[in-house]
Amino acid sequence: MAKKPPPGFNTPFAKLPPIAKARAPAASPRVAAPAPSRSSEEDERLFEQAMRGVKPLSEVERRKRSTAIADPPAAIPRRSRAAADDALARADLADLVQKRDRFVIEEVGEAVAGLGPGIDRKLLQRLRAGDYPIDAELDLHGRTRVQASTDVERFVARARADGRRCVLVVHGRGNRSGPDGPVLGAALREWLSEGAMRRHVLAFTSAPPDRGGTGAMLILLRRG
Repeated sequence: MAKKPPPGFNTPFAKLPPIAKARAPAASPRVAAPAPSRSSEEDERLFEQAMRGVKPLSEVERRKRSTAIADPPAAIPRRSRAAADDALARADLADLVQKRDRFVIEEVGEAVAGLGPGIDRKLLQRLRAGDYPIDAELDLHGRTRVQASTDVERFVARARADGRRCVLVVHGRGNRSGPDGPVLGAALREWLSEGAMRRHVLAFTSAPPDRGGTGAMLILLRRG
């Protein structure tokens, strides 16, 4: 406790309020110590567990993977696209021909072909070469002549209405036909070149071996 000053002693600061004691600064929060890092032995153990059951690729597989990544997928040959574009352009020009003469029919062995009147012969060559992609297919196996006639007429008319350009009709080789030979093959040629269906057709030809050969017919249709 402070002593009082003697009488007559000058005390200019006696009436001032007492000075508050300064507070001690708050303790700073403790920072958690970093977790101890895993040892290299523990890392190796975890890696072995993750890779358990994984089999390394053989040398052949590694080469296949590297080739698949390095080489882009094969593009369609430019020549095939150009041939198809040219063939379609010729067919578009042939659509303008509306002659009513008879079809020109060609027969070489069992193969048969027909070309509409006034149509450029190169159109038939393009059809034989397979330059036109096949847009639709009809299989006549098991049908009678009457059934086949109805089905082919509907198929051709619908294909043309849908804007199809080239279709395939499989009629078979007539191995089980009677003494008159294959019925549907001869009938199909007649329907396409002389019947009501001829108004839909630019040309037709026996299919290549990989699409049925003489047992199938490729038909190039008009548009519009």
